[in-house]
Amino acid sequence: MKLDEDGNFAWVNIFKGTGDEWLKSIDLHDNGDIGIAGVFQVTLDADPGAGIYNLVSNGVYDFFVCRINGADGTLIWAKSAGGATNDQLGQLDVAASGDYFLSGGFSSTVDFDPGPGNYSLTAVGSLDILFWQLDGNGLFKAAFGFGSAWASCFGNGILANNNGGITLAGGFANTIDFDPGPDTYNLTSALTTTDCFVVHFNTCITLQTYFNTTICSGDSVFAGGIFQTTSGVYYDSLFTNIGCDSVVITNLVVLPPITAAVNAAICEGSAYLFNGLEIFDAGIYTDTLSSATGCDSTVTLMLDVLQSYYQELTETICEGSTIVFNGNEIDSAGEYTAIYLNSAGCDSTVILHLSVTTVGGTVMQSNDTLYAIGEGTVYWILCESGLPIPSADQPIFVPEVSGVYAAVFTNGNCTDTTDCSFYTGTVKPKDRVEVFLFPNPASNEVTVEAKNTLFPAIIELRSPGGILIERKEFVYSVTLQTEHIPAGIYFLTIVSEEYSLLKKLIIAH
Repeated sequence: MKLDEDGNFAWVNIFKGTGDEWLKSIDLHDNGDIGIAGVFQVTLDADPGAGIYNLVSNGVYDFFVCRINGADGTLIWAKSAGGATNDQLGQLDVAASGDYFLSGGFSSTVDFDPGPGNYSLTAVGSLDILFWQLDGNGLFKAAFGFGSAWASCFGNGILANNNGGITLAGGFANTIDFDPGPDTYNLTSALTTTDCFVVHFNTCITLQTYFNTTICSGDSVFAGGIFQTTSGVYYDSLFTNIGCDSVVITNLVVLPPITAAVNAAICEGSAYLFNGLEIFDAGIYTDTLSSATGCDSTVTLMLDVLQSYYQELTETICEGSTIVFNGNEIDSAGEYTAIYLNSAGCDSTVILHLSVTTVGGTVMQSNDTLYAIGEGTVYWILCESGLPIPSADQPIFVPEVSGVYAAVFTNGNCTDTTDCSFYTGTVKPKDRVEVFLFPNPASNEVTVEAKNTLFPAIIELRSPGGILIERKEFVYSVTLQTEHIPAGIYFLTIVSEEYSLLKKLIIAH
């Protein structure tokens, strides 16, 4: 609570926590700000206003130090320190410089640097005398302790004068070295209980300040008079503005470089995402990242590109046959593609170029002559025996005797035998019937006309392969439309009970 100089109420603040809190000492800055200090348990909200600024205890009782705005009571900053057991605060004195000087007692090990650094003191006895100094912003400046084994000692009061001298008073037991510097100044209590002490440090207290510093590999820090790049403990002797020695001990840890190697493989045509980029080519790539320690980490990617397998096959099958490709039966000429996954998990492409060999045809009879019309070379066989007829290896065959014959067509490795349905027997005179085609070559139509008597017959138009294109009845004359038929050589057969004729027709558009 604050009252003005006339005793009138100005403001009041309450510090709340989840355990016990004890305000032990209070002092004023020259500008009217207020410094307070005490001990607390568990958690303390050090912001007396609407905000929350929690300090968390490390043990039974921990120290807390706060700076409060004297005008309105709002929090400027708050700090805490403590060990795993019990710590006690004696007094706070705010010097003219604005520094905070605190006395008290600490046990076990306490880090007195409330910032990111570490400045730990370990008690010799069950409770050691504490000297602790922070600047006006709550940043650590110095700390040291005095103690004796199995003894409980305590710093009750502290006072900093305008010349930089410090007076510390309290109680101690057994024998204690009260010189915080390299020299020794022992006092021994006269009784087995606790004796009082008053110690004054002049303006030249030789303080040892410890800094634990961590840097990344490749960085440097100034310590031991030069810039250091390797881990170690380095010492610097300094002089304060009032001519006092100060030893700065820097415990430097240089973090090793963090590197990682990644081996990866992709299929040809695929991309690998690395460093925010899509990579398609094999090679070695690097990326620099920031690790959890704040240091750079280097990742090296060794990328291999697996070649896609590609093969082209050329196959030929006989007309009417099939080939199995990519699980399908194929009987038509063309180009077919199949994509498989190879052992590396990449696409394997196989292209099949398939051609179909056409073979076969039909046999037509005209008078005493048999005509093999179709694709491939020809030889003739007797159907009764299946044996080839000697010297009968041309498309036109005049049998010497009546019988049942068939033509065998061959084209490469493909063969086809016609039906045994054509006979030759009594031959009619060739000049009994004359048949004319006009025009021949034909374009849009062709007229077939018989000059002599011809009993009703059937006229058939067939391709060279024996495929029937058109069939009509024929007596004396008939006209066939040819505009829809592709240009080429075709055959007309005219067959009746008495006669059979074969004519060649050329269609040209």
